[in-house]
Amino acid sequence: MKYCLISLLFGLPTFFSYAGGVSLETTRVIYPAEATQSSLTIHDTSKTEAFLIQSWVSDAEGEKSSDFIMTPPLFVIKPDQENILRLEMVGKPSWPDDRETLYYVNMKAIPSVPEGANKNSNTLQIATQTVIKMFVRPKGLSTSPDQASASLTCTYSGNSVVITNSSPYFVSLVNLKSGQQKIRSEMIAPKSQSTVKFDNPVVSLLYQSINDYGAIAADRVCK
Repeated sequence: MKYCLISLLFGLPTFFSYAGGVSLETTRVIYPAEATQSSLTIHDTSKTEAFLIQSWVSDAEGEKSSDFIMTPPLFVIKPDQENILRLEMVGKPSWPDDRETLYYVNMKAIPSVPEGANKNSNTLQIATQTVIKMFVRPKGLSTSPDQASASLTCTYSGNSVVITNSSPYFVSLVNLKSGQQKIRSEMIAPKSQSTVKFDNPVVSLLYQSINDYGAIAADRVCK
């Protein structure tokens, strides 16, 4: 039997995240920093196929994190069934209390071997992996998350735009446009800057942002 990892979905702007015939209920996790655990619902959308599910949490650099464990870390989900994945904090990680901290929730789904398959023959089983963002959010931040995208400011210089995020939240931007020029997405960390480059000079930047529920907000012009 051969397995091939073919898909990474980084928090796409939809209300669900999919890996093959398996879906998560959300495209992002907001984890309260004071909480000891949280949960996610996973659903096998196939009517006929079971999947082996492996899950874990990685840090902002993509390395497996020891700050959280996911239970169960390995299990089989049956056709048209749901299961609960639990995120549990390990110890007391040292997070800044004035801004969010980024992690990623990873879920790999490996389909079952079709009934009647010859065990001596080569069967290609396609393992798909979904990766969604998890924001650890301290209590009592200075502004609300809904105000974060509106507070962005831009500095224009030739083909580049420096986007400044003064808020304590990560801001996920999609559909960035300058005239006919487009960039699919960009994430700006809290209290930091990010430079976006286009092929031609930029005089204004239009963008949309993704809220806590995975919905896309209306267009804004970065001032």
